[in-house]
Amino acid sequence: MAECFLKIISGKFFVAQSSGRRLALYRIDFASYTKVMESRLSKPNRDEGRFRLLFFSALCLFLSMVEYAIPKPLPFLRLGLANLPILLAFSKLKLKNVALLVVIKTLVQGLISGTLFSYVFLFSAAGSSAAALSMGILYYSCVKHRNRPLVSLVGMSVGGALGNNGAQ
Repeated sequence: MAECFLKIISGKFFVAQSSGRRLALYRIDFASYTKVMESRLSKPNRDEGRFRLLFFSALCLFLSMVEYAIPKPLPFLRLGLANLPILLAFSKLKLKNVALLVVIKTLVQGLISGTLFSYVFLFSAAGSSAAALSMGILYYSCVKHRNRPLVSLVGMSVGGALGNNGAQ
């Protein structure tokens, strides 16, 4: 089982991941992480996908809290910052992990906002699922396995916003 913990060293954020006999140190910059140091004692690490899922989940949680701090002109009008890690996760995670990320994001947002057992949670779950589905369709049909992608990340984001609005 992998253990991840956050370290702040001289003002920079680092995530340390230990798994069995291996230790990896990652530096966190906005929406990416860079492997700084790796110590392998014997076995290779098989928990890279789990670490990425945890990283994107934490990023969803952070951006959701930032989004709740921004004043909204209308009650249901939000920027959708918490969907940004899902957009980036399509190129870094397997499809089942992206689906799990959407479920984790929806549950955590429901816990943060206090709407977990209300009809607002159902709207949020439907919107997040539809946004992820539309972004996934665009990614797998227009971006992946192509030398020159037909849709950029901005286009995928617009497709996710349209899916979210259509579902809600």
